[in-house]
Amino acid sequence: MSETLYTKVDEHGVMTVVFDHAGKSVNTFSSEVLDDLGEVIGLLEQGSRDITGVIFTSAKPDVFISGADLFQMRQMDRKHVQQFLEQGQGLFDRIARLAMPTVAAINGHCLGGGLELALACNRRVAADNGEINIGLPETKLGIIPAWGGTTRLTAMLGPAHTLSLLLTGRTMPPRRALRARVIDEVVRPEALLTAARRQIGLGRPGRPATTKKVRPSRLDRLIMSVPQLCNLVCSAACRRANKKTFGNYPATDMVIDAVRTACRGDHDASLLCERESVMRLFETGTCQNLMRLFFLRHGAKLAVRKKLKGTPQPVTHAAVIGGGTMGSGIVHALINADIHVRLVDIDENAISQALCRIKKLLDDDVRSKRRSPLQAGQAMRRG
Repeated sequence: MSETLYTKVDEHGVMTVVFDHAGKSVNTFSSEVLDDLGEVIGLLEQGSRDITGVIFTSAKPDVFISGADLFQMRQMDRKHVQQFLEQGQGLFDRIARLAMPTVAAINGHCLGGGLELALACNRRVAADNGEINIGLPETKLGIIPAWGGTTRLTAMLGPAHTLSLLLTGRTMPPRRALRARVIDEVVRPEALLTAARRQIGLGRPGRPATTKKVRPSRLDRLIMSVPQLCNLVCSAACRRANKKTFGNYPATDMVIDAVRTACRGDHDASLLCERESVMRLFETGTCQNLMRLFFLRHGAKLAVRKKLKGTPQPVTHAAVIGGGTMGSGIVHALINADIHVRLVDIDENAISQALCRIKKLLDDDVRSKRRSPLQAGQAMRRG
């Protein structure tokens, strides 16, 4: 038990490591969290025969792990940033080498370092909640995933799929992440830990649960094994990225170089490339400005919370006046928040067009796997 996590072992010998950083609304990876997690992994490495598997999950209701603690990193000098990167890489490598099966039970947002931890596990199970975001959005901060995420994702999906995810930094709801083969199973939230224990059973005690290990397709394996083909894929990705960034976004070039290095199959060299890339990117003006924007947004949110003192009153019904594009978007946001909405407009045709736009937005939610058709229908009836 510590201020950042605790563990419990059930009657079957399955250890659950629960991240729960005291006094914080979200879990992030600070040096203290990595130290505490390292102690747990050290005990597992000592060969406890009673532990048959390990599940990593979170006690926070909406967040698994949202990535590295950027506020702590902001205070680090170059030497300590490098040590922080090495500590995370080494720890996740140790998790990947554990003798017992490991499963990440993702109950909330799983971003950056959170997903890199999950990728180090044998299996990944996520709650079926379209509000959850899963991904590696580091490029949006001007850096790249550097705790083994670039290396492991390339080994799982191949260079083309990995580059499409990393260069955009986009996040996905669980069902889309399942389709992208980033996670292995999506279940009802209340069945998450049960499903994780079932995944533990895929492996025999003392051996990793690799029965259905995610591997690149035959074409991707061919691309990874032939340097000329890998260079073609990476060059095409570079051209597409430069059309959008005009060469002013150094993180894209670093991502492509890191993926190219990962394709060679030398794990240690790939991790070294990740670390060196981040160290160079941290000193660029692009990264510094994007980081500054992140902190400004966070400060603005805190300022709003301080002004909204007391317990906010629950909102169950709302009215939106005007059925234009903006009004339709507001209705869509409200009904997605389980609020009953009445749309008012002096023009009946405007109402009809607004309902069509709202229906289209809900259909987009279904296609992106953020909502099921049933949930979309229920939301539409709240409008």
